[in-house]
Formats: sequence, C-alpha cells, structure tokens
Amino acid sequence: MKCFGIMSAYFLMLAATVPPVNAQTLTVGNVRVSVKADSAASAQAQALDQAPQLAFQKLVAENFPQSAGGLPSSEVLRDMVDDFSVDREKTTPTSYAASLTFQFNERLVQSWLHRGPQGSASATFGRQPYEECNSLNVTATYATHGEWQHIRKTVENFPDVQSLSVFTLSPKNANVKITYRGAIDKLKQGFLQNGILLTQQEDGWMVSSSELGLH
Repeated sequence: MKCFGIMSAYFLMLAATVPPVNAQTLTVGNVRVSVKADSAASAQAQALDQAPQLAFQKLVAENFPQSAGGLPSSEVLRDMVDDFSVDREKTTPTSYAASLTFQFNERLVQSWLHRGPQGSASATFGRQPYEECNSLNVTATYATHGEWQHIRKTVENFPDVQSLSVFTLSPKNANVKITYRGAIDKLKQGFLQNGILLTQQEDGWMVSSSELGLH
C-alpha cells in the first residue's frame, strides 16, 4: 500500500543519453529578471517566482537545445532547484531587477528531459512511499544557500524519510512537506545527529541547522 495523498510519476529514459554538464549539478548563471509592481517587495516576490522558469529555459537552450520546448510544472521545477544565489540586484520603490545563478539537480533535469508520455504529470521526487506514512508541513530557515542545501540533502537522505516536496523557496526560508515513516521523536533525534534541528513552534514545525548536531 502507498501513503494516501502522495502522487508519483514514472519517467521513461531514452536509449540515447544526453551528456551531463557536471557530475551532479547543472549550473546556469546570469539569469536576469526585471519586474515593476505596486511596491518593491511585490516586485521582488514576482521576480523570484519567475526566475526558476527563466533559468530552466536558459539551461536547456544552452546545454540541451535538441530538447527545447515546454516547461516542467511549478512543483517539479521547484524540486529540480538545488540552490540559487542573487549575484546583483537593484531595487526602487516600485521595481526589482536582479541577476541570479541557479544550480539544478542533474538527475531530475535529465529525467524530465527524457520523459515519456507520462512525463507531463506532476511529480513528487523521493523514495517510493510505504504504508503508515506521516507527513509534516515544515518551514526551513537558513542563513545561506549552502545551509539550505545541507538541510535538504540531510532530510532527503534520512532513511525514514520517503519524500521531500518543496512548495516555496526564497533566499532565507522554504516551505516544504516531509513524508516519513515511524515516530516523530525518532525523526527529530535522527535529524539532530546529522546537524539539523526539527522543532514545533506556535506557528508550526520549523527545521534549521544546529550547531549541536552530532557527527
């Protein structure tokens, strides 16, 4: 049996393999966004929402031109992004412009580029869910993008975690859903031993890096 409410998709790999740009990460830089809105905050939010799509389009055009055409769904695209940085930015009271660098998960990009007829379906990447799974909506907080990458990889690689879905991603926090097996106390202890802290606050569950982590 599978966990209720968890969607999965199967990617069909083609016989010919697209040569990878890097061993694990595909990097695309100089991704430019420029948005005008009622306020600087609104313009920045819209620009950062558009940036992953622009970055993916540029990545495909520069490295896989034979695969150009179409975009992944927003959920799939968010899962593909391992990291990003704002290299330059300019803000006015009603506008936001920036140049960004994105790092994409090579395996997920290659899978989407090689998708078969089922490839248009929305996907949650992770291990195949099992019976008696639980899920938590969690806010991840971090000071740097490297810290976010550490949190994400620790959660994804933890044995009891079945999947990690990223809903929103910003330079300082991310809203995610963790699907896991077993007791929450075991999950918290396991995370702590790997350097991240999972706590329940008044406004929900939080996860962050912990200097108390045991290695």
